[in-house]
Amino acid sequence: MWAGFTELDDLREELNQAHVKLQEYEAATEDLTEIRKENERLRLLLGFNEKIVYKSIPAQIISKDPDNWFRTIVINKGSDDGIRPNMPVVAFTGEKKAVVGKIIEVRGSLSRVQPLISPTMKVGVRLQSSRYPGLMEGYSLNSGLCIVDYINKSAFLQKGDHVITSGQGGIFPPGLLVGTIEDSITMDSSAFKQALVRPLIDYNHVEEVFVILKIPDLDLIELIERH
Repeated sequence: MWAGFTELDDLREELNQAHVKLQEYEAATEDLTEIRKENERLRLLLGFNEKIVYKSIPAQIISKDPDNWFRTIVINKGSDDGIRPNMPVVAFTGEKKAVVGKIIEVRGSLSRVQPLISPTMKVGVRLQSSRYPGLMEGYSLNSGLCIVDYINKSAFLQKGDHVITSGQGGIFPPGLLVGTIEDSITMDSSAFKQALVRPLIDYNHVEEVFVILKIPDLDLIELIERH
């Protein structure tokens, strides 16, 4: 009987040790799962980085306000990393790289980004299928849309067609995806059409961006802004 009690105590001790090990294994498994997810995310980011023709710097969004996207996107890279005002900012949605906005303010380790949907943001664009050019800007505060003006009236606008950067304006390189056409506007009093465009980037979900280290053409930017 005494031997039985001793054996039972030994079993309890082994069981307790097994419980401790099980908890350690479970914790380790959870950590490994998170590590795998993080590694997969980083591998994707590195892979995406290779697809960008220009050299680029990955950055994280560290401040954003869904009600004021047009003025409150802040990233964790700045002048210490070689970032300058008017450099393009892009991100990925699935396998597609698309424009987020441009750098408008830079400090040592932080930068502020003006997004496409800002009413004061102007981008030279082109309809990808028909190649007609236009000028895009934010449509209205918090609408989440942009509007492209000065499109030739003969251009055929179809919902879902892609809009890309034209490369004109001294900031964005040509061929970057911007968004898709939502609707078209034709006014008899105007010689041009307009298109409502939904940006490809969902500003509610984007977390990582890339700053393209394209030196802005300051003379061209200044000339355009004067007019």
